Amino acid sequence: MPLFDQDGLERDSGNAAGAGEAGSGAVTAAVKEYCLSYNQEFFCMLDEGDHRGAFGDRHTLVGRWWLTGPVDVATLQAALDDVVSRHEILRTSIARTAVPRYQLVHPPTSVRLKVQQLVESPGESRQLHCERLMADCQAEPFNVADLPLLRAVLGRFDEREAVLILTMHHIACDAWSMQVLIAELAACYARRRGFQVDRPPIHQYREYCRAQRIEVDLDRLRLSQDFWQATLAGARPFQLPVRPGSAPGRTGYAMQNFAVTGELVAAISRLAREARSSPFMVLLSAFYLLAHRITGESDLTVPPFTTGRNDSRFHQTIGPFLNLLPVRTDLAGCRTFRDVLVRTRASCLAAYSHDIPFELIEQATPGLFSAGAGNGRTLVAFEMVQGPAPASSNELVVGDLAYAEVHSRLLADGDCPDLPNGMLWILGLVGPDELVGTVQFSRAEFELAAITDLVASYSQVLKDSVQYPDAALLPAP
Repeated sequence: MPLFDQDGLERDSGNAAGAGEAGSGAVTAAVKEYCLSYNQEFFCMLDEGDHRGAFGDRHTLVGRWWLTGPVDVATLQAALDDVVSRHEILRTSIARTAVPRYQLVHPPTSVRLKVQQLVESPGESRQLHCERLMADCQAEPFNVADLPLLRAVLGRFDEREAVLILTMHHIACDAWSMQVLIAELAACYARRRGFQVDRPPIHQYREYCRAQRIEVDLDRLRLSQDFWQATLAGARPFQLPVRPGSAPGRTGYAMQNFAVTGELVAAISRLAREARSSPFMVLLSAFYLLAHRITGESDLTVPPFTTGRNDSRFHQTIGPFLNLLPVRTDLAGCRTFRDVLVRTRASCLAAYSHDIPFELIEQATPGLFSAGAGNGRTLVAFEMVQGPAPASSNELVVGDLAYAEVHSRLLADGDCPDLPNGMLWILGLVGPDELVGTVQFSRAEFELAAITDLVASYSQVLKDSVQYPDAALLPAP
């Protein structure tokens, strides 16, 4: 059992560590053990070993980028290693069975970089090759004991075009972190190539863990817990029935991809502006309406993910910040979709103003999310991907390389990284006229055809609602 220092947050472990460039939180000669964040504690609650659950070998996050320009492999390797030196969380392990649990920051080690030549086939696009390569990366097991918690695959088409696929274990990152990662990598690579590129100062994730414990406003925390206790009294989280006898996650997770394009995306943004809301609130309102039609219930609780980055000091930090907020909205009396949007906006704003770690919400509402476990239903979460301040272009040009994130999917379905449990809807606006979505689900719990029907129903509800926001709502069947 680690004996932390007097504030209970850290102690020297006595192990030797290599020095590394790590921004404001550089690793010193002694490796230290640090307290966990509430997010990390929540991951430990979902621990099912190194093959399933939050620490499972397929609980990963994968991103892909087109690289345009001459890629020097040795420099790319060095830049990846620079990122690991700068961001301690990528070389951090968690003592999951210790009392109390703690995290241990290790010396920097080299990132595993795999390089392969992509041979084009007649009639197949480079994007399809890219997608297949990404599928291979998503399917590969990632043991959390294998530090650093970052892997890279470079698929080369020719001397000036390649695809870079980066995989991080989810205990060390979130979707926002992926954007920080590519910006950091681009800067480190360019500097290695001799370009003068500034890198923002960074705070380490362990600093965030410490801030959660010592900078908390206890009075405000108690008010927020009181808010959640009152708001969620009698609530029932939205769940979907699963196949009888299914065991979640035992046969892996799959995904169903979909896209919304053209005028409908513009209409979503336009309606959001009219209602002084956000595109996310429009999308969530349509999801509430779908849930209402499935269940016949008007009192609905759906947990969206938030970025969890309310403190701007940590906007350039890689780490698992994302937070789950169980937003409860009552649709009773709503006559139009615009009415639903007004209600959703109000419930979202109230929830955001009380954005505290989900573990503390659970303390205030014991049993709310565990009551339905094992009843033949699964929880459904909803997420809209957000990152640092949006760029004016999807392309990042740093030094002599251009990086363009690949969002679109040519394959409608396939395998995907695992979730600790439940079903997750992920949506993201990737341009002024394109919205992409993915539903991740357990193959054991759902047939693909059922998810395809569900996606089609949501797409239709969204289309009808946005195009005719003041039309009378149809009663739930």
